[in-house]
Amino acid sequence: MWRATDEVGRLRDENRALREALARLDAEAHDSSVRLRSFAAFDEFRQTLPGQPLRVVPAQVMGADASPWRHSLIVNRGSSHGLRAGAPAVWGGSIIGLVTAVRPTAATVRLLTDGRAGLKVRVARTGDVGVLRGGSSRDALLHLKWLHLHPVAPGDLIVTAGLDPAIPPGLVAGSVVQSSKAKEHLFYDVRVRPLIDLDRVTELLLILYTSGDAETLLQEEAK
Repeated sequence: MWRATDEVGRLRDENRALREALARLDAEAHDSSVRLRSFAAFDEFRQTLPGQPLRVVPAQVMGADASPWRHSLIVNRGSSHGLRAGAPAVWGGSIIGLVTAVRPTAATVRLLTDGRAGLKVRVARTGDVGVLRGGSSRDALLHLKWLHLHPVAPGDLIVTAGLDPAIPPGLVAGSVVQSSKAKEHLFYDVRVRPLIDLDRVTELLLILYTSGDAETLLQEEAK
């Protein structure tokens, strides 16, 4: 009887170990699938920029600041990997934030939902340019500012404008979910929702991009 009891205990432990190993394999397979989808989607976007100098640095999220007003991530890549402030962070073909601080082996990524975030964008359908800013609420909606030429409609895609030499044009920042039909104080009131759930990001791609002489001229103009 004692031998039978010991055998049952041993089999129970082996069964538990097998279940845990299977769970780890399932998690690894899921992570690999997610990673492949992100690379595939970004590669599809990359095909729209033939000949442009662009390098991709994969990174993992090591920490996060998710206070009501500040949304940022700490990733395990830094200046030793070629990163610098202003580099965009993407998931697939969507921009999710910008690098704001860099150390040799780590960097801070300020997400678009951060109240301090700002990004020059374009309405894909009309071509109108505005500035996308993070909101102060927990609904994850972004504010699209300074649009005055054409009204926008729910479902309109908002993409990077290509006016920042460190950010390639055409990365999707989100889609319009709310918009005033009439102007308020000369501008339309527009709300945008990111296509990616930024609270669930555990891996991302950091983009090293340059527009060559255009970047040099902009730097000289800023002096």
